[in-house]
Amino acid sequence: MQRLTAQQAKQEYELFDGKYDPKKKKELLDFANEEYKRLNTIIILNDQLLKKEKALADERAKAERGRIRPIKAAHSA
Repeated sequence: MQRLTAQQAKQEYELFDGKYDPKKKKELLDFANEEYKRLNTIIILNDQLLKKEKALADERAKAERGRIRPIKAAHSA
């Protein structure tokens, strides 16, 4: 089956809706399930990436604060 956009798949599903071609309906349902799995995987990976980026940003912020403190202490002494 060729790659369809979600809108095209929806239109084809509505067109056939099991009345004319149960095989086509099954193909479209399988396609929808695969797309759901693919998008869910992307969402999970994106969340993991955001968590890693936040952790890295937090580490950088801690490192920057660590570098600034000795300089301020030297000026105040």
